[in-house]
Amino acid sequence: MFHKISIFFSLIFLLNALSYAEITKINFINNDASFETRLLDIADNQKDFYKKFYTSQTILNFEAKLTEKGDLTPDALEYWLFRSELIPLSFFNISGKLAQGHIQQIEFDQEEASFSKALFQINLEPFNSYFIKVYNDSNNSGKYSIKKLEQIADSALKKLGTQAKPNLKLPYLALAVLNGKYKNQFDKEVFFTIFNKAPGKSLDFYFQDYFEKNTPFEKLKLIISKFAEAIGSLQYDFAIDPILSFEELTTKGWHDDLQQGNIYYDDEKGITLIDYDDMANAIVNPVSIKKISNCLSQTLIIPCLIFNNPIFNKSELLETYKEFVCKYSSCFNEKSEEVKIFLIKEIINLLNEQYSLKNAHSDSQYIDQSAYNNLIAQIKEF
Repeated sequence: MFHKISIFFSLIFLLNALSYAEITKINFINNDASFETRLLDIADNQKDFYKKFYTSQTILNFEAKLTEKGDLTPDALEYWLFRSELIPLSFFNISGKLAQGHIQQIEFDQEEASFSKALFQINLEPFNSYFIKVYNDSNNSGKYSIKKLEQIADSALKKLGTQAKPNLKLPYLALAVLNGKYKNQFDKEVFFTIFNKAPGKSLDFYFQDYFEKNTPFEKLKLIISKFAEAIGSLQYDFAIDPILSFEELTTKGWHDDLQQGNIYYDDEKGITLIDYDDMANAIVNPVSIKKISNCLSQTLIIPCLIFNNPIFNKSELLETYKEFVCKYSSCFNEKSEEVKIFLIKEIINLLNEQYSLKNAHSDSQYIDQSAYNNLIAQIKEF
């Protein structure tokens, strides 16, 4: 008898899942989907059925954990995750608190990330870890970003979230597990996306760690090499017409914000890209691969100049430029020499631009003219 009662209440609990946090679209892109698909199927396909188990107390409990402005908090997120059963209940204690893992709210500069309202990280080692982006509701960014993520999920790019990548040199994408929304106490819809957390650490971390003399140069050089191969493969493998010359090539494999914080490296997984929703733009309007200069500027040239170090005297950093040129150009097969010449010219142009800017400011460290001329001469010999 007790067993039957237990099953009955379990069913009620199951059908009550997500009653106040409606899932708008569910895409299981990766092979090892970590969420309980059967629970999500019920939430998505039988909304009218489970609404009969809707309780006002559930809503009040959830809203009480939001901020006064209706924003999500770690406590509200934990409460929602427990009742939605998106995470196996074995991770929670009897009070509905995470016993195995924790939720952390991430601080960030909202001026630099205007589309994001809040960021959370859910660490459930060794099960999995997730990254939650809550979208800014003042500019409809949530609806637009989710639409872009769905475009990517319906394209060939979705393979970059699985082990079935067509080319092992291609980067991974920390793909979205699901898109959703909740209503706050003001009856306002707030959209969010749960992503798989990118493994490893960011390129920004490794560069700073190198300048602080913690990461050895050989490690940094390896990461630059893997990154160059990953981006070169991404752009060439998704090129529209590979028989064209390099300067005529356009590609659907384009990440429009390849700054160091969006590039992660892990010894096992290699390169993973995050914050990739704008890749949907290139699916519709392929991008000229010549824009690789933007990537060079953000990932190699400018970052090397922001540290107060006499970096132009470091032959090691010259090697990182050379490593990128050689590995990236090798992805373009018979066009490799054409690509190499193009990259060398772009690097020199970018360095000239930064050299002029740096020496124009009296509070910046002056770069010795002879050292700079020597650097340019060496780059021309790549």
